[in-house]
Amino acid sequence: MHELLESLDGDLIRKYEQIRSPYYTTYPTGGEWDSDFKHKHYLNALKHSTSLGQKVPLALYIHFPFCPELCYYCCCIKTISKNRERITVYLDYLHREIDLLLSHFDDLGVEPDVREIHFGGGTPTYMKRHEFEGLLKKLRTFVDLKNLDECTLEIDPRTVTTEDMHYYLQTGVNRISFGIQDFDPKVQKAINRIQPYKLIEPLVTGKLKQCSVSFDLIYGLPFSTKESFRETLSMVKQLDPDRLAVYNYDHTPDIHKGMRAIQAKDLPDLEEKTLMYVEGVTDLLGSGYDYVGIDHFAKSTDNLAKAYKNKSIWRNLNGYTTERNYNFELGLGNSSISSFDRYYVQSIKKETDYYQSIDNQSLPVLRGRKLTDDDVIRRDLILTILCHHYADYSEFENKYGIRFNEYFEEELKTLQELENDGFVEIGEDFLKVTGLGKIFVHHVCKSFDKYLNKNGEYMRTHAAIIKEQTASNTNFV
Repeated sequence: MHELLESLDGDLIRKYEQIRSPYYTTYPTGGEWDSDFKHKHYLNALKHSTSLGQKVPLALYIHFPFCPELCYYCCCIKTISKNRERITVYLDYLHREIDLLLSHFDDLGVEPDVREIHFGGGTPTYMKRHEFEGLLKKLRTFVDLKNLDECTLEIDPRTVTTEDMHYYLQTGVNRISFGIQDFDPKVQKAINRIQPYKLIEPLVTGKLKQCSVSFDLIYGLPFSTKESFRETLSMVKQLDPDRLAVYNYDHTPDIHKGMRAIQAKDLPDLEEKTLMYVEGVTDLLGSGYDYVGIDHFAKSTDNLAKAYKNKSIWRNLNGYTTERNYNFELGLGNSSISSFDRYYVQSIKKETDYYQSIDNQSLPVLRGRKLTDDDVIRRDLILTILCHHYADYSEFENKYGIRFNEYFEEELKTLQELENDGFVEIGEDFLKVTGLGKIFVHHVCKSFDKYLNKNGEYMRTHAAIIKEQTASNTNFV
């Protein structure tokens, strides 16, 4: 990818960067899920995806939505509150949801074998230590926390001390993900997230190197420039994280109300922002990091980088992972998402409705989706492109009993323009994403999204869908 700066020009950036593309964390994307999919459908999905006496390896995602204050750039589902009583009530219901889910596993005669846990939010480190310990105590009733493949905790550096960090490691957490975003003071002030380098440094040194350390960065924030982001990366490299996720800031104030505090005039233009990312990529690749997909990087010695090289890397709902022998991802807490077999399920977002569902002994399901055979094939192809940047047609033909060139005849035609622009190489029996194409890989994936029309837009009004889905993303109390 070092040659990208030479092959990237302003016209190409403007042509593609102004067109929004799904992140493809799921396929079909959430706008195509069914609001009539509820509790009974979730239970039927679990029943159809397991068998009596089976020990089911799975990953848990646990959503803690509370934050002490609003970060203006954030598009996560969160509740801004300093009301500790409200947090206590939420955690009580979260414990009850765990018990409810376990009771249904018992009814199915299935044993959940939890191999991975991800604590996300919101700000899970906003929990008091006794609250976090109470949650761990509940989990220990059916999980061996000391023997997990991975136990990840998302961390807002402003909410923890070095003593807290040592405590988390003692509980079984073996991967910590810091929300860094940007080190420039002017940028931090503009996004309402003041966390200087001197605050971060003691949190990631010494004994903390016993676990894997990840940083999340965001490029394209207000007042950021190629020069300022270059300085942020320089400071990041001094802290030496094992992995980096470098996300694009997508300014959508009509959808995410917190973004209204950010002025569009203070944002870098499309060309500046894209070059900011490409220069950052070039810098990281020359500093011991490998590109592992979309906007993720890992040290060449990290298991994730090794998995990318040997083609065992895969994606789950929380990002890239080394491929493991389980495909069950179950979400707990309001708004969380589950994915298993050919099903997606999202939990209720609004707290009061979430509580009422659990009071009624009903799993708090907002909506879901059972994938068709065609959905499954396309999901597999999109994930393969995102993970390996290469698709061998014969693998799909043998796996699904299709003739690739016939099945995707129209889609392959739409790729011709991307091939002309240098994003892909198309052979008789393969598709390969180029170094330049990796920057625009979502546009390659879009070619195989059947829910888009010929103009690359969702046939339902996608902006309205997103607004409906995120209407309650932020609560203030």
